[in-house]
Amino acid sequence: IVNKVFALTKPSNSTTYSAQSLNKRESVVIALSKVKTSNKAPSNALARTLLNFESDETFKGILTTLRKNADLEIFTERL
Repeated sequence: IVNKVFALTKPSNSTTYSAQSLNKRESVVIALSKVKTSNKAPSNALARTLLNFESDETFKGILTTLRKNADLEIFTERL
């Protein structure tokens, strides 16, 4: 759910909505009405965490694309 919230676009004049399925029978509706920013300078730890999060999402996207487009050949005699 947290990943879904941070992936939403920042709302300007109206609330931004999204949904996340928890299982076959339950879902969560997310409504993001505003984003608060701090006047304090961001810490290096927070910057590293956000960069890691972005890198993880990029890597997951690459893996998903590779899996969709991959031609796999299984050599059962080598298993």
